[in-house]
Amino acid sequence: HFTLSDVAMGCALGWLAFRFPEIVWRTEYPNLARLQDKLAARASFLETIMLFFIGNKSGVTTEMMCR
Repeated sequence: HFTLSDVAMGCALGWLAFRFPEIVWRTEYPNLARLQDKLAARASFLETIMLFFIGNKSGVTTEMMCR
């Protein structure tokens, strides 16, 4: 049973892992870590991974993927 709260939690945990990698929350909260792993493996999450585009001086765009 997949709900909007799963989407919100998956996005929040993914952002936390990306933005604050120094916070080691996965070992302290193993249930949340399992939830994030489960959600990240869903096709709907894999197909909508955030892409950040960074332009360099030559105007070429480089993609950096984050989860």
